[in-house]
Amino acid sequence: GEFFHDALDQLFKSLKERNLQLENLDEASLKNVANDVLEVLYGKPKYLILSTSNRMNYIRFQLGNTIKRVAWALANQSRRSGMTTVETEVLFGQIASQKGIDGLVLPLENQGQLYVRGKIDRVDTMEVAGEQYLSVIDYKSSAHTFDYRDAYYGLAMQMITYLDTALMNSETLIGGKAKPSGAFYLHVKNPFISNDKISDEENYQEELLKPFKLDGILLEDEAMLRQLDKSLEPTKSSIVYPYRELKNESLKSSKFVNESEMNALRSHNQELFTKAGNKIMAGATDLNPYY
Repeated sequence: GEFFHDALDQLFKSLKERNLQLENLDEASLKNVANDVLEVLYGKPKYLILSTSNRMNYIRFQLGNTIKRVAWALANQSRRSGMTTVETEVLFGQIASQKGIDGLVLPLENQGQLYVRGKIDRVDTMEVAGEQYLSVIDYKSSAHTFDYRDAYYGLAMQMITYLDTALMNSETLIGGKAKPSGAFYLHVKNPFISNDKISDEENYQEELLKPFKLDGILLEDEAMLRQLDKSLEPTKSSIVYPYRELKNESLKSSKFVNESEMNALRSHNQELFTKAGNKIMAGATDLNPYY
């Protein structure tokens, strides 16, 4: 997981340093950038173990192929979407001597404060009709879907925390106030595509992109959604984001939330942090894992 996060972070930073746009790169150019990033990572002390045996070399080979495939998927997603990545691996709060953007600071009953810290994997933004929209992406090395029950009971707080923090710091991140577009999981993997699903090159490209479809919560805002996946057509599902267009050209998804519901999720998430902080300060420190 750490290797994937480092590689994708360095991929976007390398593109920024070279003044390159992901959606404008052909496959060969993108592969060259990915190879350069991987060579730098392989040389870092914490990843030298990947060169210590034939078995580790094979693992390194597989990790590299996964990053190249994800880079390909990100480029194809970028060509379809109006979203642009502005930041990756965004530190919030303070971790040791590192100070990031402001994290959530929540008051506790004992007049103390709870400081929330972490890293946002990726922040995307776009402008629609003069308004800025912002979304966060959480990279996962295994499949994840957003579950409202987990969010309600505090079993999956990361993604909402990332969105809340990014919106709170939108002026620092994108230069102005922003509305929430959504919060999504991206499964980092190198999928296998069965031959019986492939009819031609275009079909092959689509089938290869489908396993990278984002999952999460999505603001029900038609003007924004029309720009979010510009390739969407009637009777088709987006292969980037979790929604589809019906025959009558209306948009539908079980992942839609309105702005009020989005704000309620953020508020409830903060309440869960506060309750946990108050329990800890009251002496309730029992280990009680759910999974």
